[in-house]
Amino acid sequence: MVREVASKTSDVAGDGTITATLLAQAIFREGVRTVAADVEVNLMRVFWEQVGALGPVYRLVGQGLSDRDIATKLDLTELRVQACIAWILHFLGFTNRNELIRYAAGPTVM
Repeated sequence: MVREVASKTSDVAGDGTITATLLAQAIFREGVRTVAADVEVNLMRVFWEQVGALGPVYRLVGQGLSDRDIATKLDLTELRVQACIAWILHFLGFTNRNELIRYAAGPTVM
């Protein structure tokens, strides 16, 4: 793109290729920066949406509800519920749902 700008400028004006090249690079750099910022904002939005669902999912898993029941109660997809459970398992260091259910249910009276 930068070469094309320099070539066209040279064809039309006969000079100014350095200026055109610098402007094209600056425009490209700003475009990349804008795209990167948008991607970062979208990733952060998805992250915080996910984090916001973790607490309610955690509580309902502790009650022994299935993924489908949790999804219905919280108006989420089953896939999102499963993703939340995977995050919780990873964060707490558990390897399976049964460990999470026992942990979330709290201490039991013997």
